[in-house]
Amino acid sequence: MRKKERGPTDIVFDDKMFFVRGNDNSNVTLATHLSTLEPFLDGERRVRGHKDKTNVKVPNLKNSYNKHREFLDNHDWFTGFHSIVISGNTWYW
Repeated sequence: MRKKERGPTDIVFDDKMFFVRGNDNSNVTLATHLSTLEPFLDGERRVRGHKDKTNVKVPNLKNSYNKHREFLDNHDWFTGFHSIVISGNTWYW
């Protein structure tokens, strides 16, 4: 599989689901049944070998994920501090 340059996205609609696959540092696939494709928002991406950034169109789903990602990352980080007791055994995540 040949690697594409950063920024382009592939979009697939199903009856109930909406999938967006984008290429940033690695290939990322997002799926939802709540968000929409439009509006496309402007985003900036760095290009390897150049100082300046290039403008790309970012789907609404990617933008909302990036906007609300901070809370999810903190939630995963906090779970590492708390042990969970199930059936008398202590489980660490």
